[in-house]
Amino acid sequence: MYFLITPRLRIPLTLLVVACCLGGLVQPKILSVYVFVSAAMAAIGVLWAARDASWRNACWMKSRVGLSVGLLFLIVASISLFWFVPQDSLPVDRVGKLAAMGLSLFLLLVVPVGHLTVRAIAAGLLIGMALVAVVLIENGLIGYLGTIFVGPPNTGEYDNFYKAPATILAILIFPAFLLYRSVVSAGVATRWGAGLYCIAVLGVLLSGHTTSIAAVLIGLLIAIVARWAPKSVGGLIILGVFLMMTVVPLANSPSNVNALLSATQNHSSLQHRVLILDFALKKIDQYPVLGWGLDSARSLPQGSDRIVDTPDRLQGLDTTLLHEGVARLGQNLPLHPHNILVQIRLELGLPGVVATVLAFVLIIGRIVRLPGALDRSVCFGGLVAAMVIASVSYGAWQTWWLGSMVLMTFLFRIGLLGLPGRSQTSAHHTRF
Repeated sequence: MYFLITPRLRIPLTLLVVACCLGGLVQPKILSVYVFVSAAMAAIGVLWAARDASWRNACWMKSRVGLSVGLLFLIVASISLFWFVPQDSLPVDRVGKLAAMGLSLFLLLVVPVGHLTVRAIAAGLLIGMALVAVVLIENGLIGYLGTIFVGPPNTGEYDNFYKAPATILAILIFPAFLLYRSVVSAGVATRWGAGLYCIAVLGVLLSGHTTSIAAVLIGLLIAIVARWAPKSVGGLIILGVFLMMTVVPLANSPSNVNALLSATQNHSSLQHRVLILDFALKKIDQYPVLGWGLDSARSLPQGSDRIVDTPDRLQGLDTTLLHEGVARLGQNLPLHPHNILVQIRLELGLPGVVATVLAFVLIIGRIVRLPGALDRSVCFGGLVAAMVIASVSYGAWQTWWLGSMVLMTFLFRIGLLGLPGRSQTSAHHTRF
């Protein structure tokens, strides 16, 4: 039985995915809209499939652990509002957004998906990513040539208008590879699929956005290592998450910060990140157990003040190492710490650490149990690439960034299902 997607709808769905990719290039913030619309469509499919008692039981057995961890994180975030420290209005809307994103992720992960849908999304994603990549390549080359013939910009930092699209493309490169494999395995347009994927990769590498380039290269390195040692890589990731959230705040000291300031003396953006991290870690020391409360980073005392106006927070630091632009214009904490793990520890305290580590244990466990070595390595690469970006950019609760993570997870899921013999729907005779 066909539902939602029939052979006649495959081309329209492909074109819709292409349009969504181009829409994300123009305005990345609409990614959350894509997530919620996709989740609404998935909800119809879930309700349709839920008529089958065997499907309901299988879905519950497969999803109960993930639902429990997600619910734990949502409860921790909600309860933290009771000890929200800043004297501002409670960010109740953030809890609602987290719940909506979590529900959307659940629906997209359990909805039955057939090969028609996978191939249509794969084709649309590869075409859309290639078109976005062409724009990024043009933008990156113009910036590079401008630096050669005109010189570096006076601001000391090249403002890349397409930073967010480059970021999104960087994290989608990995699930897109699985989708490309699903298209190739079906014997469909092998050459143009490979060409489109290569253009997408070049789009990131030539975008001029250092973080996105580093994320792809580090993710690729981890993917190579994980192909032969998945359990070791998974264990190191979990250990790194735990140490970042527990040991790093304790190890913060003026001597360590001064060493980082010296190393980043000629890079204003990196040095500002060091000072932001130092400020956030000092705030963790004030409320180390329960944290400051969900989304409190936006309104911490002295957070929005300029560094030059708060000399007391520089006590013990060598101010002669500070870049002029950072000291004069930089804020102590512009909206968030630019590190998702530090932000969770800052706002949700030790309960947030427990929930986050459990979430990573669940994710790593699912990846390690994948049947194919290449599948495991690509998933590890995508996870690490996303962690690299989340460790230096964006806030933990930014809706479009959360939406990007949801879409990446969904694309990983259908990329794995699209490979021969992986479809979940054959047992239920339902195609989506």
